[in-house]
Amino acid sequence: MTQTTADVTSTRSPRPEGRRTQRIRRPSAWPYAAPALIALAVLLIYPLGYNVWLSMHIDRLSVDDGTFVGLGNYFEVIGRGDLLPTIGRTLVFTFGSLILQFLLGLAGALALEFFPRASRVLRPVLLIPWVVPAVAVGAIWASILDANTGMANAVLHLAGLAPVAWLSDPTLAMAALIIVTPGSPRRTGS
Repeated sequence: MTQTTADVTSTRSPRPEGRRTQRIRRPSAWPYAAPALIALAVLLIYPLGYNVWLSMHIDRLSVDDGTFVGLGNYFEVIGRGDLLPTIGRTLVFTFGSLILQFLLGLAGALALEFFPRASRVLRPVLLIPWVVPAVAVGAIWASILDANTGMANAVLHLAGLAPVAWLSDPTLAMAALIIVTPGSPRRTGS
C-alpha cells in the first residue's frame, strides 16, 4: 500500500494548543575564546603598540635618546626619499622567497608521492632545516657564499668561471638571500 504526501503529513502529531516551544539557551562562546583573545592581545597587539610608541621617540644612541618627537621620525623617513626603494626591495624579497618556497615544497611533495621508496631518504632531508638552529644555518651559508674561500666560488672555479662577490653586490645579495631563505629554519610555530 502506498502512502501519499497528504497521508504522511496527516500522521504527524500536531503541536499542542497553547504550548510554546522553549528556546534552548546555549552557553556563550566568550569564556572559551577569552584565553585565545588574551594571548593574541599579549603576543601581538601589545608589541605592535609598543613598537609604534617607540618609533615616536628619538633612539640614536645620543644625548636626546627617549625624547618624544611624535610623527617626526616618520616624516624624516618619507622625506629622505629612500622609502619606496626600501618597500620595493622588501616586496621583491618577500615574493621571490615565497615563490621559491612554494616551488620547492611542491617539488618535495611530488617527489614523495611519485617515489615512495625514496621517501625514506627524502623525508629526513626535508626536515633538516627545522632541526638545525638558525644561527648555524646563517654561518653555513655565509661560509658557502664567502667571496674568497666559499664553496660556491670553488665550484665556479672548477667550472672555469671567475669568482663572484655574492654578498657584496646588492643585486647578487638579494638573489642569494632569496635562494637561501627556503632552507633556513622558521621559528613561527609551523
